[in-house]
Amino acid sequence: MARSEQRQDFQGRGVEGNEAGTYFRGSAQLRDGVAVIEVPEEFRLVTEAEGLTVQLTPMGRNAGLWVEAQDLDRIVVRGERDAAFHYFVNGVRSGYAGFQAIRPR
Repeated sequence: MARSEQRQDFQGRGVEGNEAGTYFRGSAQLRDGVAVIEVPEEFRLVTEAEGLTVQLTPMGRNAGLWVEAQDLDRIVVRGERDAAFHYFVNGVRSGYAGFQAIRPR
């Protein structure tokens, strides 16, 4: 049974910023120059499809990393050599694409 069909509530905590953002992070390994990061369901359920950004940090020396493709299902990372790396993915919370942090009183 998929998590979205179970009787569970997701109770996340957030950081303050100028947008209603969402994020997930982790580590991965390039194999034959490619890594595929599966986007977690709890991120997909609360994030707009537009406005994703991905930050990559290679472990060790430079690996020439880049994002080949990204959407709410998966992120494809390529590199010049097989390397371990950390990733940080940001999105905009569903329904808050036009959110304004500062508003007139």
